[in-house]
Amino acid sequence: GDAAEGVLIEAQRKDPTYVSAYLELAEVYGGLKELPSDMLAELDDAEEIRPRWPAVIAASIRAHDLRLGMSEDRKRAAIALLESVNPRHPAGAYHRGMRALSDALWDKARGEFEKGLETNSNDRRLLAGLAALDFVVHETAGYERGIARILEIDPTYGQAYAVVAEGLSERRRWDESLAMMEKAVAVDPEDYRLWDWLARYALYLGQEKRGREALAKADELTRYGRVWRNNMQTVMGLLEKNFVTRSTDNYVIKMHEDDVKVLEKFLPEFLERSYAEFVDRYGIELDAPVIFDVFQRQTDFSVRTMGTTGLGALGVCFGPSVYMYIPRKAQRPVNWASTAHHEMAHVFTLLRSRGRVPRWLTEGLSSWEEVRRNPSWGRNMEIALHDALHNDKILGVLEFDTAFYGPRIIFAYFQGGLASQFIEETWGLEAIRKMLSLYGEDKLSETVLREALGVSAQEYDARFLAWVKEMLAPLKRIPTFDEDSIKRFEAEIAEGKDVERNRIKAAWGHFRAGRMIDANAQLKFLVEAECKDPEFRLLMAERARVLKREDEARKIFEELMAEGFENADMTMAMARMLDEDGEGERALELWKLARGQNPWNIDPRRSPYVVLANRYKAAGDEEAWAGELTALCALVDIAVDYRGQLVEYHEKRGELDQALRYLDELLLVGAFDAGSHRRRGDLLVDMGRKAEALVSFAIALEIEPEGKDEFDLRLRLGRLLIDLDRKDEAVYHLVRATELRPGDAEAKKLLQVAEN
Repeated sequence: GDAAEGVLIEAQRKDPTYVSAYLELAEVYGGLKELPSDMLAELDDAEEIRPRWPAVIAASIRAHDLRLGMSEDRKRAAIALLESVNPRHPAGAYHRGMRALSDALWDKARGEFEKGLETNSNDRRLLAGLAALDFVVHETAGYERGIARILEIDPTYGQAYAVVAEGLSERRRWDESLAMMEKAVAVDPEDYRLWDWLARYALYLGQEKRGREALAKADELTRYGRVWRNNMQTVMGLLEKNFVTRSTDNYVIKMHEDDVKVLEKFLPEFLERSYAEFVDRYGIELDAPVIFDVFQRQTDFSVRTMGTTGLGALGVCFGPSVYMYIPRKAQRPVNWASTAHHEMAHVFTLLRSRGRVPRWLTEGLSSWEEVRRNPSWGRNMEIALHDALHNDKILGVLEFDTAFYGPRIIFAYFQGGLASQFIEETWGLEAIRKMLSLYGEDKLSETVLREALGVSAQEYDARFLAWVKEMLAPLKRIPTFDEDSIKRFEAEIAEGKDVERNRIKAAWGHFRAGRMIDANAQLKFLVEAECKDPEFRLLMAERARVLKREDEARKIFEELMAEGFENADMTMAMARMLDEDGEGERALELWKLARGQNPWNIDPRRSPYVVLANRYKAAGDEEAWAGELTALCALVDIAVDYRGQLVEYHEKRGELDQALRYLDELLLVGAFDAGSHRRRGDLLVDMGRKAEALVSFAIALEIEPEGKDEFDLRLRLGRLLIDLDRKDEAVYHLVRATELRPGDAEAKKLLQVAEN
C-alpha cells in the first residue's frame, strides 16, 4: 500500500493531468487503507480533470459508503449522477437495487440488479445483490444458485455473504446478518474487512465477546482499515473498564461508573415501566433481558453504534439491544425519557414482526408511543404537515420508507407517528398487532393493509389524507408552497386552468421565497382583474408591510377581519399594531383569537401562548398566566423555564402534586440537574414522603458531591435518616456536615441525636 501510494503520487507530480493516477490512488486509500476522506480528495481532483467520468463517480459512491452514513446526501447525488451518465453502470445499478431492497420494493430491486448485469453478467456484487433479494423473499433455490455461481466465478469471494448480510441488516434482521458473516469468513478467512463486518453485527447485538474476537482477528490480518476498528476497540475497552452493570428482571443495564449512582435510582424503574406497558400493548414477552447501554458522551455513543463520530441521534435499537446517550450537561435540553421509551418500543415491534416491519411503521409506532406516554414529547411539525398537505407531499404508504434516507427524514418520523395514531384510532390496537405479525410473515404492505385493515393502499392513503385534513382544521394559515408546486401553478396558468387561484398561490409561493419581482408579476394581473379573493388581499397587505406601508396593511386587515376571514399571521400582525397604538384590550382579544387559529404555534418569540402569559402576568392575573404556560408546556417537552415557573406557582398555591408533576418533567430533560433533584426532595418532605425525598437528596449529592450546597444536603439527609430511624447512616452525613461548618448549632445537635 505504501509503495503504491508513493509511485502514484510521483506519477501525479510528473503529469498532473493523468487522471488514472488519481483514480488508482483513490482506490489505494479506499480499497486498501480505508481512508475515505483521502479517497474523496483524490476523486475530487480526478473529477476536475475529467468531469462525469463513470469510473470516478462509481469510486466516489464507494468512498461515501466507507464514511458509514456521514455523507448520505453526497452518495445519493453521486448515484443519481451515475444513472444520468450511464443507467446500466454496475455500481449505480447495485446501489439502486440495494436501496430498493431496503424499501421492500422487490420488483424494482430485481430490475436494477438485472439492468447492471446486462453490462457484465459476471459482476460478483450484482449477483450477490440478487442472492440477497432471493434470500429476503424466501426464494431459497434462487439464493443457493446465485451463491454457487458467485463462488464458481471466484471461490474466495466471501464478500457475497457480506452483501446478503447488508441486505438483511437494511431489513433490521441483524441476527441473520451475523450468521451470514460467519459464512463469509469461512469462505475467505484472510479478508480483514469481513472480520470487521462480522464484528459490527456481533456488537450490534450486544455479543461483545464474539465482536472483540473478530476485531482482534482483523487486526492480525492487516495494519489498514484501523480507523473504524480502533474507534470500536477504544469504546469497548471503555465499556469494560469504566462501566458498571446493573441487572433487573428484564434488563442488563450498563452505565458509566461516574453516573451509575444517579441513574440507577430512576432509570431501571422507568425502563421496567416501559417494558410492562409494551408487553401489554404488543402482546408478547421477550425471551431474554434487553441489553441497555447508557453513555455520558455523544462521541462514545456514536462510536459504539457505528464506529465513527457524528451520529446525530440520541438512541438506537438493534432488536435485543439498545444504546443511548444521557448527557450530564448539554447545550440544549435532551429528553432522555422519550428517547428510552421510543427505543424500547422498537424492541417489541421488531420482535413481533421478526424484524420485517417497514421502517415507517416501526419508527411511526415508536413516535406514537412517545406521544401516548406524554403529548409534549411529540415532534411539533404540524406546520410542516400543513405545507406537505397543500404541496401534495404527504407520503404514500407504499413509498413511505424512501423518505427515511433523504432530507425529509424528520418529517417521515412525524408522519409515521401520525399514521400509527390514525391506524389505532380507526381500526384499534389489535389491527396494529396483526400488521406486525403479517409483516413477520414477509407479506408486503399492500397485502398487510388488506388483511389487517381491509383497505387497499390507495384507500388507506385517501382515508389518512382526510384524517389529516380534519386534524388540521383549526389551523388558519397560508401554506408555504415549494418550487414543485409553484411550477405546477404556473404551468396550469399557461394552460388556462383555474387561473385566478393559481395566480394567487404562485404569488404567495414567490413572496414567501423572497422573490418580490416574480410575486409582483402575478399580482399585477390580479390587481387589473380587481380580484376580491381574501388570500390575494392578504398578500397585498403583507406586501404593503414589507414596503413599510403599515396604514395600508392595517386597512386591509381590518376589512378582512370584518368579513370574517381568518388567518393566524394576520391576526397576530393586527394585534401587534394595536399594542403599538395603545389599544391593549382589543389586542388581547386578537391574541386569544390567534392562539385558536394556530394552536401549534410554539415559537417562543411570537407564540400567542407566550404573549398572553406575559400580558396576564403584567396584569397580575396569575391563574390566567399559569393557564397559558400550562397549554404551552403540554406541547413542548423542553420548555424548561416555563415548567420551573409552574413548579413555583403550584407550590405557592399548595398544589404539591401539580408542582411535583412539573418538577418530574424537568428531570426528564435534565437528569443531572442537582438543583432540580434537591428541589424535588424539599417538595417531597412537604408532602410527607420522606423516603422518596431521601433518594432525591442523595442524587443531588452524587451529582455535586463537593458543591456549594453540600452542607445543606448532608444536613437534610441526616435529618431525614433520623426520622426514618436510620441513625447510623445519619451519623455519616452529619459528621461531614460538622466538618464543613464546625460552628453550626443545628448540625451539632442532630449529630448528638444520631449518636445516642
